[in-house]
Amino acid sequence: MSTKSSTSTKKKIGIPALILAALALLGMGAYIGYFAVGHRALPGTYVGSVKVAGLTQEEIAQRLALANDSKVNISGTGVHTTSATLTDMGFSFDPQAIASETMAANKVWWKYGAALFNKTTVQPELEINHKVASAFAAGLTNGKADAVAPVDPRIEFKGEKFVIKHGSDGKGVSVTSLMEPANELVSTLRNVDFTATITPVAPLLKEADLKEKLDAANNLIAPTITIKGADETFTASPSDKAAWVDANAATPTLNADAVKAWVQSQANNFKVEGVTGVRLVDSDGKLLKTKTDAVAGTDVTNVDEVTATINKNLTEGTPTNATFVISTSELTWTDKKVAAGAENLPYLAAEGEHWIDINLSTNRVRAYEGATLIYDFPMIDGAPGTPTIQGEFAVSAKLTVQTMRGRNADGSTYTTPDVPWVMYFSGDYATHGSSAWRSSWGYDAGEGGSHGCVNMSNEDARTLWEWASMGTPVVSHA
Repeated sequence: MSTKSSTSTKKKIGIPALILAALALLGMGAYIGYFAVGHRALPGTYVGSVKVAGLTQEEIAQRLALANDSKVNISGTGVHTTSATLTDMGFSFDPQAIASETMAANKVWWKYGAALFNKTTVQPELEINHKVASAFAAGLTNGKADAVAPVDPRIEFKGEKFVIKHGSDGKGVSVTSLMEPANELVSTLRNVDFTATITPVAPLLKEADLKEKLDAANNLIAPTITIKGADETFTASPSDKAAWVDANAATPTLNADAVKAWVQSQANNFKVEGVTGVRLVDSDGKLLKTKTDAVAGTDVTNVDEVTATINKNLTEGTPTNATFVISTSELTWTDKKVAAGAENLPYLAAEGEHWIDINLSTNRVRAYEGATLIYDFPMIDGAPGTPTIQGEFAVSAKLTVQTMRGRNADGSTYTTPDVPWVMYFSGDYATHGSSAWRSSWGYDAGEGGSHGCVNMSNEDARTLWEWASMGTPVVSHA
């Protein structure tokens, strides 16, 4: 009887145990499924002091991004009170990278069990923009009597290579001290109050941090660069090449525009602007005179190719020996048909072309249309000490009235108000009215001549002024 009773008892105890084991397995499966299949952070997972257990990677990243909206409230003796975001302070972090780090435990099977009893904390790591952080820290004490901003070491060109220019210590709020509230902000996702203090401040950037950049910058300018063109050879000096490199950039690189500007400046030695020649011909096309000689233009046609070669070779550390390709344009001409009869005049005008003839021998100003005389006015030209200019010019400015000032032949000055109908044709030389102080015209006034302008009666000067337009040719001759 005793044996039977014992067997019966074992059967009754075994069934609940199996059920409990099954339930435990089901519970564990559900637990693992929730966190593994659902891609959720395990229990006891924190980012800083922020609990993120049960959140997906994207949800964690979104929550961490709230740090960018929080601020550090800074105050202190000798410090400007201000509130600033991480970005303002020159700090940043990667919410996605941190969120991904929190999910690393999901890939290790035994951590699912350990997570029930242990706390796992991921501490965000801040990245520093040295330039922004230094400027922000300096701004906290800007204008304060006891503050001196530290100066970071930097790379500069000296002699024939880049060197490191030493930085100097300062006195103010250190960037390092600002990392404390920045880390607290990221760890709590809340605004942080921080009391800053004035301390000796070393440059945030160390000279050792620049060594790799220094080597990269000097490697960029090491290869020789020569360009041949015709009988000339151009070689880029170390200072030329240094001007193409921003050695203090995150990674020293070539400025392609600066390289091209140097190449173009050498190419400009071979650049000649072509000139279209002007030939004066009669009605039958016979050449009367060459007014302007034609000049063939020349230019370098492979500036872009040479620039690309230099950029490539400097990047690869190899020398450049390039050659300019120089092209020459054909001569071009414009034929101007001269009005019949104008071939015997001082100016070979086209048919109907307006032009002005200033004859210093006869003291006359004549206005022509082609070879046809329209007006013939008497005038007085410049005195021997201030003669009227001779040559071929054009009307360049017109004024109805002007106060004229200048210098006499003896060095004294003069001022003449209200000069009417002024028409400049070369520098300070002009035709204008002057009846207020002249009563006769058309003779050699000698020492009583003008300061170089062509004096006419008001009526004649006005007629000429109204007839001529800007650009009208003016020929002055003896």
